[in-house]
Amino acid sequence: MRDRRTLVVKAVLAKDRSGLDPVSAARSVAEDLGRVCAQDPDNAGARDRHVAALYGHAVEVRKEMRSTTGQPARDAE
Repeated sequence: MRDRRTLVVKAVLAKDRSGLDPVSAARSVAEDLGRVCAQDPDNAGARDRHVAALYGHAVEVRKEMRSTTGQPARDAE
C-alpha cells in the first residue's frame, strides 16, 4: 500500500505542466494533490507534498503580484 501511495504522489508531481505559467503550474499541482488527499486521507506523503504545493503556489502568486505592481520580487520569507 505504501508503494502505491508513493507512486501516486510521484505521478502527480511528474505530470507535464511545461505549457503552463508558474502560477498555473503550481495551482495545478496543489489541486491534484488535494484530490489525492481527499481520495486517500491516510496518505501522509500526499499531505506533506500538498502543503508544500500550496506554499509554492502562494510564493508564485506573490511573485506575480509583485511583478505587476513594479516592485521587485523577493524570495519567500
